[in-house]
Amino acid sequence: MNDSAYGGFWRGAFDAAPAFSLIAPQDGVGAHNLSAATVREFFGALRSGSHAAAPPRKFGALVELFEQVTTQ
Repeated sequence: MNDSAYGGFWRGAFDAAPAFSLIAPQDGVGAHNLSAATVREFFGALRSGSHAAAPPRKFGALVELFEQVTTQ
């Protein structure tokens, strides 16, 4: 799914569930699951989708401030 489709999905989800008022996904950067560039693209689309929903929704992000370490 590209970033535009991702934003459209969330706009549809918000439109279909008017009581769903906030989304705050975890960014995944600290755990090296996502790059900063990917987060910018997808969070930008998600923010646009949440603000375009009727009614507009709040958008936030849970920023990972830790480093994922694997031990043996």
